[in-house]
Amino acid sequence: MRRFRERFPEKEILTDEKIMDVDYFESQLAFNAGADYITALGVTNILTDKTCLRAAQESSK
Repeated sequence: MRRFRERFPEKEILTDEKIMDVDYFESQLAFNAGADYITALGVTNILTDKTCLRAAQESSK
């Protein structure tokens, strides 16, 4: 991810994380590495979604 961000700084990057658990940690890793967007599985609960959103907001995404 970092290499993509360095090579294509003007592009938006989506990472297909398919987050189900360890949501904040995985989200934060992806955003810190340069992701603009992440994915979570559709079967997750609302707390997972909220935690991923918190990580995005804290990363200014």
